[in-house]
Amino acid sequence: MWAHIAEDDVHALLGLVGAIHALQQHARDMETYAVLAARKAGASWADIAGMAGRDVADEYQEDVTREFASMDPPDGAVGEECRRLLSD
Repeated sequence: MWAHIAEDDVHALLGLVGAIHALQQHARDMETYAVLAARKAGASWADIAGMAGRDVADEYQEDVTREFASMDPPDGAVGEECRRLLSD
């Protein structure tokens, strides 16, 4: 495959890069929402971090909280509940 890549493939390959980036961002967003749902259901940060393949729950909590803050968080009571679930 590598030997067959040529200059006329650039647009298709750039499109592939863009699509993969969009999928990764969507996956991060969905992970954040899944974490919020798990927290609401009573899951601990240690359990969630373990399922995400992370060894340090506090670091994972910080990462998820930072990701949530970078999103367009909901307003009002739902937003407050989300922030509480992330900080507990």
